[in-house]
Amino acid sequence: MRNKEDKWPHLSCLMFNEHIGIMAVGETHLTEAQIEEIEDAAVGRKRLRIFNSIDPDHPNKGGVAVVLNRDITNTENIKVRRLIPGRAILVTIPWHDKLTLTVLAVYAPAGSAAENRAFWEELHRLWMTENLPVPDVMLGDMNIVEDAVDRLPHRTDDADATHALADLKRILELKDGWRMTYPDTKELTSVNICGPGAPYIGPGRYAIPLYLMNNVTFMEYAVKTGAQIFDEEESNESENIQVRFKKFKDMVGTFAKARASLTIGALEQKKLKLQKERNGLLENKPGNTSTRETPTIEVEITRDGAERPAPPPPLTPPGEESSVASSEDEDRSQNGSEGEKTRARAMEAAKLQREINIIVSRQRARKRMTTKIRYRTEMDYITKFSVRVNKDTVPRDTLSTLTRTDTIPAQSKTRSDQMAELARDYHSDLQRDESEDDLDRKDRDIETVLAEMGNPGTAPGMQDLGKELLEEDVLQALRESASGKAAGLNGIPTEFWAKLHELYMKAKKEENGGRSAVAETQQRGVRCGA
Repeated sequence: MRNKEDKWPHLSCLMFNEHIGIMAVGETHLTEAQIEEIEDAAVGRKRLRIFNSIDPDHPNKGGVAVVLNRDITNTENIKVRRLIPGRAILVTIPWHDKLTLTVLAVYAPAGSAAENRAFWEELHRLWMTENLPVPDVMLGDMNIVEDAVDRLPHRTDDADATHALADLKRILELKDGWRMTYPDTKELTSVNICGPGAPYIGPGRYAIPLYLMNNVTFMEYAVKTGAQIFDEEESNESENIQVRFKKFKDMVGTFAKARASLTIGALEQKKLKLQKERNGLLENKPGNTSTRETPTIEVEITRDGAERPAPPPPLTPPGEESSVASSEDEDRSQNGSEGEKTRARAMEAAKLQREINIIVSRQRARKRMTTKIRYRTEMDYITKFSVRVNKDTVPRDTLSTLTRTDTIPAQSKTRSDQMAELARDYHSDLQRDESEDDLDRKDRDIETVLAEMGNPGTAPGMQDLGKELLEEDVLQALRESASGKAAGLNGIPTEFWAKLHELYMKAKKEENGGRSAVAETQQRGVRCGA
């Protein structure tokens, strides 16, 4: 993100891939014309909504913005208050139901501790004198850390500036939730915020990733396992082809999960390894230290992994050298070796973080290149990609509660899975009558009605139902199945069956034979319940 021509497409891609709804950006240097250009489909892919604040006296200096992801965030009816031009902006966003989320984005001065302190004091004054809403979240670059643990080696910032920030947090009732929960952990953090009445939404159903269709090991397992299960002798009625087919699908799904976890790219594997090594260094866990040669250059790294030279030690006032020297000698003998180890770990962790950043940049560059290729090849045609890009994104309405009022007492659910079960039971009960209480009587009534019906006549499609289902009919249904659709409850996509049939036809051509599951089903029939 070195200039405005390059950073905004990267930011759009980052927010989309990482599912970031709200981001605070500093050093924006944006004009209104540039904002319109970025929000246009050619740059922002219609994903971004930008609320910017610039310093009118110094438009090329500073600048802070709140950027919203249109895909997952409501971008209509936003209230914006520009508190300190180019330094602080307050945005109120409609949230769940009638709730709102107020975000304070800041870009604090870094020139001196006095400027930083004055910035927090000015915000403090605004909230004490103006009728401003209290922010739910404060984001941005504060150019200060409150706790020494946020730097490695540990070092505190200017006391007056940190006290000014603490006073602002106190009147706004803001707390560093991460630091309160993990007081000793060194890690870059983000947060997901849920409203008090937001429903529980589960992780969703697993689906076999499409890239496994081209994985030789996975497809060989599917073919071999299918052949073994298909060739099993039916010892009793419970071992018919439908039961074995269910067993095959379960085995394929289980193996797909295991195989997918092993087939991540080489870059991703290296990144995970480096992250584990870096975390071990930051937390100083035994057995997790790096084996690389570590020079003892004195540096510090901040929570985001940025490296900078460590500040020099404070100067000793004249006349105090002798009194301080003896204590320094004692401290050096006790803590000197530990300090050297800490500085070495800081240097090594910074190295690892740089390597991780390079890998992440390469991964994002690949995704951007893939997107550019699709733009060049698909935007002139009607495809799913071109339709999705040109379609205005509207946030989905979320059902916070589903209530069934036809029961005593009424039933209310807030979990997505329980909502689905409640809706299922409701529609099932709509079709239920008193005959369900006596199933034997219901079966007799059905037989009586069918016996009185006689010839069903020649209703449309009746003759087709009487025809024997051939293998070609099954293959025709497979060919007509749409690709790119969501998998069913078993998590197996249509592309898997198409690939499996392709391999079957290839093997059949080479071996001049093969058994048919369709033929076996026709011969033996379908067992009730299968």
